[in-house]
Amino acid sequence: MSQLTIYRDTTVGSALKDALKELENQIGEELISKVMESFDQIICQKFNELESHQKVELTGKCISYNNCDDVWLFLLDNCQIKQDGQINESSNHCRIVATDTQNREGQRREPVSRGRRNNPSNQRRNANRR
Repeated sequence: MSQLTIYRDTTVGSALKDALKELENQIGEELISKVMESFDQIICQKFNELESHQKVELTGKCISYNNCDDVWLFLLDNCQIKQDGQINESSNHCRIVATDTQNREGQRREPVSRGRRNNPSNQRRNANRR
């Protein structure tokens, strides 16, 4: 999932997909794709325009975390969200999806080579073995 399509699984994105699915016979698949692409770009643009200087404290037990294509996924248990030192929300389970703000236009970064397969010295060794 690219960064631009991450908001399709939100409540607003799901509602838009459901509405477009009902109109599929009338408007066609091509127009549905254009509407969803427009949604992806506009929602990212609107979130970028928001200015928030409020600090929020999030506490909980991190059960798991993962990073794939600059999208972070955190799963927390016993989560509390505090603003100004007061608990605003609490939940037994919390899922957080976060993206890198420096890469907000959906541009993929070059992958970092990790491991032996992509290591240039190993490639030379493998070439010598042939």
